[in-house]
Amino acid sequence: EGLIKVGVPLPIKGTPEMNRVGQAVHGVIALEMIHPDHPQAGTAAKRLIEIFALAAHLSPDETVACARSFRKQIFEKFQPEVTWIEHPVEHLRENGQAVRGWIDLLIKTAKGWMVIDHKAHRGKEKELEREALKYSGQLLAYKTAVEAATAEKVAGCWIHFVVEGKMIRIL
Repeated sequence: EGLIKVGVPLPIKGTPEMNRVGQAVHGVIALEMIHPDHPQAGTAAKRLIEIFALAAHLSPDETVACARSFRKQIFEKFQPEVTWIEHPVEHLRENGQAVRGWIDLLIKTAKGWMVIDHKAHRGKEKELEREALKYSGQLLAYKTAVEAATAEKVAGCWIHFVVEGKMIRIL
């Protein structure tokens, strides 16, 4: 399927630590998914941006716009019946290995489950495709855990590149 547009790119000034950008944006997306168009979203985004020391790098309004655009595109593309944010998963594999994690966004659709993992990574299209593959093991573990817990099919596993406003299916 390749990279698809899911929202607007997130403008970043300078060169902040991208793991902090990811954590802050994660929170803003979670708020938007739980409380769409919340009137205090900008205040919450500003606070998260301050907590992660990113005030010189991110605009609260642009971060909220990114999250709102992402939510709108997810609802248009997948038409979710239910969404779960930061959903915990735990699964004991046949080889005895325990899988534990938190799915950033788990969606129940008419076609099956969708697993979406947010990543804050900048790059051109080919670089993003290579970057996404680094997380295939993580998403395969999530897929296996969801299927074992629900006895239902996971229809797709996606990496959402929040900074670029793009998403790619890897499983």
